[in-house]
Amino acid sequence: MKNSADYSRFDNIDDPEEETYYDQACQCKKEGNEAFKGKKFDAASSLYREGINKLNATVKKPDEKMSKEEKLLRIDLRSNMAAAYLKLEKHQRAVEEATEALKLDKAHTKSLFRRAQGQSARGKDKDAMRDIVALLQIDAANKAGLKMRAKLVKKLHPRTVKAIQDEFTQKRAEAEKKKRDAARRAARKKQPKAETSAKPTTTSAAAPRAVGKLRSSKGDDKDAEGMRGYKKTKDGRTTTFFHRELDEKAKELIGSITPTKIECPRAAAQMDRKDSPASAWNSAGTVEEKDKTTWAKVKLRSLLASLKVQLKDDESIVQVTEVEDLEGDASHVFMRGRMRYLFEFGFKLQWKATVSAAAGKQVVVKGASKYAEICNDTEAGEFCGAIEMSGSPSTAAAGKVRYVVKALEKELEKAFIQFSSEFRGI
Repeated sequence: MKNSADYSRFDNIDDPEEETYYDQACQCKKEGNEAFKGKKFDAASSLYREGINKLNATVKKPDEKMSKEEKLLRIDLRSNMAAAYLKLEKHQRAVEEATEALKLDKAHTKSLFRRAQGQSARGKDKDAMRDIVALLQIDAANKAGLKMRAKLVKKLHPRTVKAIQDEFTQKRAEAEKKKRDAARRAARKKQPKAETSAKPTTTSAAAPRAVGKLRSSKGDDKDAEGMRGYKKTKDGRTTTFFHRELDEKAKELIGSITPTKIECPRAAAQMDRKDSPASAWNSAGTVEEKDKTTWAKVKLRSLLASLKVQLKDDESIVQVTEVEDLEGDASHVFMRGRMRYLFEFGFKLQWKATVSAAAGKQVVVKGASKYAEICNDTEAGEFCGAIEMSGSPSTAAAGKVRYVVKALEKELEKAFIQFSSEFRGI
């Protein structure tokens, strides 16, 4: 009779492989991509987040490093999550997720572009430009990057664009220099050390004995005369041949050679700080900076909120209703003997315009003007904001609104002239 408890027949059957957290995270990514294609962005972001949680749940040894496959999967999940948040207009979340991806791979072009999109949507055009410049240094032919760079160039001041470009050029030059220095150090380590002879020469061995003999025989003039480069002074000391003794007449001509303190009249005059714009403690007139940002923001908000223009010809009127996203800094900087008054601000003006349309009908249009950067060097004619109108006004009405908003920018220039004058006086 055959034994019913004989399980040998199952020996050749392979056990099913247990699904790992990595496999589950890959599945979450796949399902998230399908949801994204179906424009279900909420579901896509949740699936990508679930994939990250699966990877975080993986138990690792203390000294175990992240595998290459896991690293690439984490980058894709974070970057795809940023894309989903951009579609949901959650721009801050998009920036955060793209940043997490860039921590793992700073040259990930998709994450750089998506973070730039998020920064630009938040009004951080400078940060967006930095990401785009970094992207184009990696992929100079990236069409999306080139298109976004052209948009940002129109928004930013030319000096700002140049400063960002110069910043990356300098970083690149420093990185290349470090590589060259590292290559030189590695090459020097590979070179064999030169062998040096341990035997001293006859001349080098004889010289100390001759000098010792010369020093030990203080009264022996013959030894001193026989040693080249040395001679005897009048008081019997042995000295070098080039030593010159001064007689009384020469000493009288030269005068006293005792070191004395030199008083600088100019330095003494600088100690009088009555007319100096620097602080009393800054007697040396070195660089000194005083932060005036808090005062400047309060003053600017007050001036901008009161802007209003009414045209005389057709009684069109526009006035600022709210000041948003006022960011920047201001300071008094004492440097090289004079005071400099520096400020740089960006802001968004919400306004309401009333213009006359066809048949004398009055049309009310609301909108906003965004100013990325206005600084102490901004000249007249450079106060150009990006105009956005809500609703769908007619072509004629939109043209009149733009005309009256341009008149509002003239008042904006006057407000900054007043601000600059008061800024110098505080």
